[in-house]
Amino acid sequence: MERLASFAKLRHYPKGAVVIKMGELSSSLYLIADGLLKVRRVRKDGKEVIFSILKTGDIFGEMTFLSDGPRSADVLTLTESDLVLIGRNDFEAYMKDNKMFMLKMIKILGKRVAAANTTIERLALDNVYERLAHFLTEHAVNDEKTGKKVIRGLPTQADLASIVGASREMVSRIIRDLTTGGFVSKTGKELVINKKLPTSW
Repeated sequence: MERLASFAKLRHYPKGAVVIKMGELSSSLYLIADGLLKVRRVRKDGKEVIFSILKTGDIFGEMTFLSDGPRSADVLTLTESDLVLIGRNDFEAYMKDNKMFMLKMIKILGKRVAAANTTIERLALDNVYERLAHFLTEHAVNDEKTGKKVIRGLPTQADLASIVGASREMVSRIIRDLTTGGFVSKTGKELVINKKLPTSW
């Protein structure tokens, strides 16, 4: 890993920065050292469709990195973010000598495909509340002080609506009702899950 770190570059991006633009040719792999980002496409009618939210520890850019094709989506920062960039040539040389790391990359790709399949399944079978509840639960982390689940850097309601395939008004109503019921509490960009979310709304 020391060798990998020797040719990695750390870059800081402000909130709202475009890290990757769809269609561009680029050969960098990215690791999120700190921050929150979204992967999206913009439809012909101008509507934004968000495929996923990436957080600290996630890797992105690997599909184009391995296939030589153009970028298939935009990636933008939702918060100030520190990203580690690794060039293709350096990375390929490293993988040739590190079979275990290559296996880790294969596992990451497998998880990414599985996550995409889950998203498609939920869009087809789950209702809006179920999709939003899944997102909140899966993106919450344990707070050591309170023992509760917390989402830091919560996406805007417009972004949440795009993620779960709903209107911003519907997302707003659901979060308001969850707050009234004491299931969640929200302060600024932080949302705390106080107790297990109900199975239906």
